Amino acid sequence: MNLEIVILFLEMRLLSNAMMPYGYIINRLTMGRGKSMRNALSLENLTGIFRVSSKEPSRIINREGTTIEFKESYNHGNMAQYFKAMAAFANNQGGYILFGIGDKPRRLIGLKDKSLSQFEELKVEDFTKALLDYFSPEIKWEHCTFEFHGMSFGVIYVYPLLHKPCICKKHYDAQNAKYSLKEGD
Repeated sequence: MNLEIVILFLEMRLLSNAMMPYGYIINRLTMGRGKSMRNALSLENLTGIFRVSSKEPSRIINREGTTIEFKESYNHGNMAQYFKAMAAFANNQGGYILFGIGDKPRRLIGLKDKSLSQFEELKVEDFTKALLDYFSPEIKWEHCTFEFHGMSFGVIYVYPLLHKPCICKKHYDAQNAKYSLKEGD
């Protein structure tokens, strides 16, 4: 029997013995496409996402889509934009926001100075609290800094929700509509 299946079975037994609701157990043990949650930020998964062209090693092959979003940099001021992407991923199969990827053409640029330090100093509790203030149900996520081709990239992975949809529960106005949140979205 596959060791990962045995571990998942034992975790499920422990969680069910702790009288956790079944939905929590499924949400805890799986992410889209049946992979273990532990693997979302594994070296194998991230290396697969960061595949580069053999002709242009600075150009990433993957495109943005329903499970991947690219951002050139990370800035706390753009939280609403990140929250929207996270809610969309949670309502679908889950997905990755990758920071440090240039747009048109998609190229590896890495996070620089201020952007990198802001991402590395991201306070999980504060970020999660802000996310909970605006969206329901709770969006499960995790993040890491990923070193690739001598550069640092920020990665946020969002797990798919078991009970959908995730909706915005309060309005946030910004000067630029792209950074606003609307109740009911």
